[in-house]
Amino acid sequence: MIFRKSVGGVSAGRFVVGVTVFATLAVALVTIDGNVDAAPAIKPNAEPVSIVTGPDPLALSAAAALDAWTTYSSIGRVAILGEFIRLRDLVAADAATRLGIDPLRMQAAWAGADQPHQLAVLAG
Repeated sequence: MIFRKSVGGVSAGRFVVGVTVFATLAVALVTIDGNVDAAPAIKPNAEPVSIVTGPDPLALSAAAALDAWTTYSSIGRVAILGEFIRLRDLVAADAATRLGIDPLRMQAAWAGADQPHQLAVLAG
């Protein structure tokens, strides 16, 4: 791996790739659905919903899912595949919530994609 440093226990390379997951999911959603609604206008005096500092939990979950897939690919244990699926669904639901769409719909669309595309969206 090119990157050797770590951020919050996740390799810097994985972290950098993971933080792009959110944007990639937005593009993937447009590709899957084909319908895009305009984002609501922000009121000038609107207070921020939340401010997150530190590693993005979505990116960390995506990196953990990729780690689970790598481990499953190496040793083939069904329990590890189950962990990958759980983490993939967690990332899909979190991304959907951030985008304001139905988490179950996002999970179903992601699960219906072939494995290379599932991994591509996780990796950004």
